[in-house]
Amino acid sequence: MTKFVHGEDMSSMIYFLVEKGSCVTCWPDANGLTPLHRAASLGMPFNIEVIRSILYHFPQSAEVCDTLGNSILHLLIGRMPSYLEGKNLLKFKEIFALRNYQDQRGNTPLHIAARSKDINMVRVLLEFSTKLSIKNKEGISVASLIQQHNLHEVLRKRKLTPEECKATNKPNISFLRERMSKLGEDFLLSQDSKERNVLHRLMEIKNESHIIQDDFIDFVQQILEKFPKLVCQTDVNGDTPIHILVRNNPDSTIYVASGNRTNTNQNVNDFIFSSLWRSGVLSALLELCNQCNLKIQREESAKEARYDPPWLVQNALGNTPLHEALIANNHVLVRRLLALDRRSAGLVNKCKETPLHLIGGRPMYMEQFKRKDIELMVEAKAEAAYWPDQDGLTPILRAFQVGDLSTATILCSISPEAAKICDANDQSFWHLLVNHPSIYYVHLLLQNQTLRELLGLKDKNGDTPLHLAIQENRFDIVQVFLDTWERERESSRGRHRWLVDLLDLQNKAGVRSMWGIPTSQMKTYVNTMGIIAALLTTITFTAAFAVPGGLIENVGTPVLIERVAFQVFMISDELAMCLSMMVLFCLLWIMATNNRHNSVKILDFSVTLLLASFYATIVTFMTGLFATLFSVKPWTAIVTLILCSLLMLLVHKYLVIKFLIPFKNVIRYFFWMFLRFARKICTKIIKWCTAMARKFIGCCKPKPSNGADGQGRTRQRSVIIV
Repeated sequence: MTKFVHGEDMSSMIYFLVEKGSCVTCWPDANGLTPLHRAASLGMPFNIEVIRSILYHFPQSAEVCDTLGNSILHLLIGRMPSYLEGKNLLKFKEIFALRNYQDQRGNTPLHIAARSKDINMVRVLLEFSTKLSIKNKEGISVASLIQQHNLHEVLRKRKLTPEECKATNKPNISFLRERMSKLGEDFLLSQDSKERNVLHRLMEIKNESHIIQDDFIDFVQQILEKFPKLVCQTDVNGDTPIHILVRNNPDSTIYVASGNRTNTNQNVNDFIFSSLWRSGVLSALLELCNQCNLKIQREESAKEARYDPPWLVQNALGNTPLHEALIANNHVLVRRLLALDRRSAGLVNKCKETPLHLIGGRPMYMEQFKRKDIELMVEAKAEAAYWPDQDGLTPILRAFQVGDLSTATILCSISPEAAKICDANDQSFWHLLVNHPSIYYVHLLLQNQTLRELLGLKDKNGDTPLHLAIQENRFDIVQVFLDTWERERESSRGRHRWLVDLLDLQNKAGVRSMWGIPTSQMKTYVNTMGIIAALLTTITFTAAFAVPGGLIENVGTPVLIERVAFQVFMISDELAMCLSMMVLFCLLWIMATNNRHNSVKILDFSVTLLLASFYATIVTFMTGLFATLFSVKPWTAIVTLILCSLLMLLVHKYLVIKFLIPFKNVIRYFFWMFLRFARKICTKIIKWCTAMARKFIGCCKPKPSNGADGQGRTRQRSVIIV
């Protein structure tokens, strides 16, 4: 049976069902709800998509009401994604006819919208000439409800002024409090050109903002207490304030100071340089939104009304706040959002991506999620590991495609059954793994029996992962596969024929390269290596005659010739030049030979010589500096020696991947501390210079004379400063 998920185009399925039996759209279930009524309870904005499809194929279904007399328009109050969607919905003549329809309590849709302060629907219904004089059974008209809830000012669509927008960007809380005291609490409902209210704009924290943390959080709390439903309000892009909050880059730099509105005159030195995630501002704001959500949920439960929390609201791209937090690489908020509502782990966006797809499709330069975080995501919605995106890739296949082998390996170990799913070309994750250089993860995945059984799968071209490994000259992977299949090959009757086929494929694919260089790209590698070798030759040739310390006049002998470090400098310089020259000769031989087997061997030898030339060049540099500096500044010479030695160690790719990348946050923290220290030093220097300048100006200021001119003005002596 085909599985349909949120975000999938179900128009064809709805048309198929309606065509088979159009009356089915009017049949109520045990609770008196038709399929159209049920569609209204779906999460935004997919409820409108389903309702629009049903109305398009069978518009008469809008005439049926539920057991309480509620029409589809009654049920959509509070669930309309935006003003524009509501306006488009009332263009259906069947929906337009329901604008004045009363339920069993006499309430029209406008009654419900005004009571729940659904400003978008109030505005839409008023624009479509809904009657304001209709009274319900309690004798209350729509006009009195609008006046009672003071919606007149809100309906005027007040726009934020440029000064107010600038104050929300800073954020300048004292200015916003002044505006609220002058214009009233309805000022908080003002919107900008993108239909973002004050809460939307405050949730977007700019880089290098100066924030008085206590005052900022108190003001946001005040907004949510006055208008709690602002946390669910969407802008033109369908974003709630929570979408914007979790979209903030956690590594953004801000200046934070403690204080409140009684202590807003903060000194510049009171602000502390910090990253956004270290300050705790994002977590505190998300907790305020959660408290507001719980309050709304209790109120809606008391009314026995359905309520969709903001964690499940999807914007125009179909992204929930969990999707946005994953895109922003905000690990802390991802864990918190998952704890608040696990259902968000099973929602997909317009690209049919679950949160698991975003975890697996992260670039390598981003900090990877830990195993326990991925396990929580899978536990929240185990089926999400099997769902393909619009490219036909599951989260596991997506991770292998982008090269996030760490996350891919974790997903395979957690959901080995999901690893059996292939892409549109019938390629398993083993086929995709061949394109990545790391052999470590190959050994790790082969430890799982279920995953080992997938090595025999063939793609549309009939190739197994072993075939692709041979064709791509990945003989390190070939060796691992052969070792893994040793028992199967020994028990196979046609093992000799199998080995012959492998040898034939090997001859077609090319000759093995020790450095994994494909023969198809040999020309590119030769050109690049030639440029590098020529540069090294020029550098080392120049260094041999421009020796450190200079030459003895009339003799030409180096001044530092007796020092051991200088002798090492000369030898390493000669070695680096000879090696780089040898690389150039080897590359010429490659261009002159037609034997591919010999070309690959010479190319591998050239790479080895080039690496040795790099090492010799580094030794030349550090010994030259050591010979000239040690007698004058020993500590400088020793530091140079240590740094260059570390550079020689860090040339290895394994060390960079395993040690440097995991400690990038530590390096960033020390960098921030250094900047903070430098800022304090600069501030003190500026203060000292300012004080000295004021003292100097005070000494040079001219003194007034005792006499006065004819007009009563004091005469001043002209002071000439030389």
